[in-house]
Amino acid sequence: MTASKIIPFPSHARPRLVADATAAVRVAGSPEMPPDVTFRRPFVLPGMDAPHAPGTFELRRTREPLNVMGEAYLITTRIMLSAAGSIEAHEVTSADLEAAIALDLAPET
Repeated sequence: MTASKIIPFPSHARPRLVADATAAVRVAGSPEMPPDVTFRRPFVLPGMDAPHAPGTFELRRTREPLNVMGEAYLITTRIMLSAAGSIEAHEVTSADLEAAIALDLAPET
């Protein structure tokens, strides 16, 4: 029997499961990922040309089954960035997102 690892996330986060038309399943609000993220300061993620304005942004995690023996999935995380009346789905790794959040939470110098 293995021990469970508890990963805290904001108390306002509510797990949700949304099936989309491609049969992939978006899972947001799981203990590994809250349904949204708030940046207090401008931030940059890998692949961005310039810093993005602060705000609260929805996170979407897509879990697609792979056609292999046994159960396996391709999991993709996207942050929904809004600016100038449009929304862009920017793919991001958990590590890159955590690093950006840590920089945002760091004391200003």
